[in-house]
Amino acid sequence: MRRFHTPLLTILQQRICSILFGRMMIALCLSHVITPCVAVIQIKVGVLLISDLNAPYSVQRTGPAVDIALETVNTRMLNSSYRLVKVLRVYDRICDARFASGVAAELYYKEQIQALVGPACDPALESVARLAAYWNIPIITGLGDGGMFKNKTDFPTLTRFSYCQCRLRKVFASLFKEFHWRDISLIYDENDITADTLGATLREGLQRDKYYPYVIPFYSQSNPDVSVLLRDASLRSR
Repeated sequence: MRRFHTPLLTILQQRICSILFGRMMIALCLSHVITPCVAVIQIKVGVLLISDLNAPYSVQRTGPAVDIALETVNTRMLNSSYRLVKVLRVYDRICDARFASGVAAELYYKEQIQALVGPACDPALESVARLAAYWNIPIITGLGDGGMFKNKTDFPTLTRFSYCQCRLRKVFASLFKEFHWRDISLIYDENDITADTLGATLREGLQRDKYYPYVIPFYSQSNPDVSVLLRDASLRSR
């Protein structure tokens, strides 16, 4: 039986693998004799995280968890024909919806990702999740606690692991109803993204239950006099 020259055989095997499996597959030719090619389908997962150490969902805090999750899926859940590949993008503009959308589009069109992890904060997540719905790719976030995300018509491909802030307004509304409280003040920090989102969610949720709180937003970075805020609230509520 005539044997092929080794370099020629290697080239032939690589060409066959490339033609059969395309750009999404890696051909692994196992020997110098003609054997079946083992193809690994790479599934690119875009990961959007921020570098701000003050945020609880920065890359330093959540990045290792994402790595562990992807490795667990690759080693315990997928067979040898598939592998998740992380494509990480770290940015420093916390909750910037426009910037997050641009980075997500870059991942989709340039890196050809097939799924997204992040972002976390609501303004950035809202815009990116709408894009993911248009592209029809899954998006997973560890936060997404805004009430808007329960709308599966607008966010059909979004999976969130956080609680929904919309439940808090039901708790407060039940408390107000029990004690017959109608004069309510809502004080929250607009500099803090979590407090700002929660304050807006409570205001809108309470209004749906026919409670109309007196809203007092403030900016913690300007060092406001808290006693002034409390006196203002005491003039309008219990």
